[in-house]
Amino acid sequence: MPPVSEQKIIVCTALHKKKFGFIDVLKAAGDSRNVEFFSSDIFEDEQCDLPFIGKKKAHVLLHKVTGEMVEANADLPSKEQAARALDRLHDIVSETKCVEVDSRSDIEPLVRRTTMWGVIRKIESRAPNLVKAPRQRTLCGALVRKVGESANTLLTTVDGAKKLQSLLFALEKGSSSSYIVKTSLACGTSDSHKMALVKFTPDSAVATLPKMEGAMLANPSKEEDEWDIDTVVAQEYVSHGSSFLKVYVIGDQVTVQVRRTLRFEEDEGGTANAICRVNSADIGKQPGQFLDATDSRQAKCEDVAKVIRGETGLGLFGFDLLEEDGTDKLVLVDINYFPGYKGVPGVADAIIDYVLTKLAISEERANDEDKRGQKRRLSLEH
Repeated sequence: MPPVSEQKIIVCTALHKKKFGFIDVLKAAGDSRNVEFFSSDIFEDEQCDLPFIGKKKAHVLLHKVTGEMVEANADLPSKEQAARALDRLHDIVSETKCVEVDSRSDIEPLVRRTTMWGVIRKIESRAPNLVKAPRQRTLCGALVRKVGESANTLLTTVDGAKKLQSLLFALEKGSSSSYIVKTSLACGTSDSHKMALVKFTPDSAVATLPKMEGAMLANPSKEEDEWDIDTVVAQEYVSHGSSFLKVYVIGDQVTVQVRRTLRFEEDEGGTANAICRVNSADIGKQPGQFLDATDSRQAKCEDVAKVIRGETGLGLFGFDLLEEDGTDKLVLVDINYFPGYKGVPGVADAIIDYVLTKLAISEERANDEDKRGQKRRLSLEH
């Protein structure tokens, strides 16, 4: 096989159709760099013709698909169809020997916020002087259903919000902490963007809330808790300024955008309790300002990105950092594989550079393995 620089590189993208517009940008950039992109929605078109299995063999596979995402994705028209699509994806990798830009095993821990928190804790242990993890509590799906709700109604309805306040107040034994509550599934569905900000103060009007105690709070069966569609996580709210840092990573390129943060709003009654229900996808549509290289926060974010790469093995990801009031610590609250990269300067060429680097490294390893194999064969012959 000719070196990467001397051949046309075929990249297959197995992504949801909402990413197709972005793939068109990659296609346009690839035309001038001898890189050809194909796109297929393997979820919605059961009979989709994956061109890289037929006449053209893909060198690289770019995707954002995991078994957990398929299992929990209520938006899919057919679970069976999605499972078959995942099987096809597995066959593509094994039959064509193409290189996955980032592997499913590396992506999967970030699909659920329950497992993502474990990753964040490990990152904190790697760099305790640089970044910290927020305190987090999991409300398992069995408990959510026990109080007569689902993850969706808990986060989007008035009655569900009151029960959410009661659960947290009782489980935290009257703590005055505030929380941001999210679905366990972190990506792949519209519900994964829904969240509620729950505020408590010492004089909270708890008498107005439903009682949650005794048998109601008994620990339900833990069977499949973290994979339960109704499981939610409650992150302790971190006091910070009016903005947060949205960081986009493409290989070694780290771009930092300052975005307006989520804020608490008092309810109509003006009580000490407050719930603000938001959709993080809407927050993402707000304009932000990119940091330049002279901002000290840029270097810190680059250091955090390096630690995340080392822990996860990923090269295409984003993460959110809060600047905690009263300290110089950055609080890592979210990591997202293959984010939208909207507005990131030079994003198409940066992704192509990363893809070509991954392919070159893979080929170098394969060549090294061939050489070692030849040496072993020669030593056996003599």
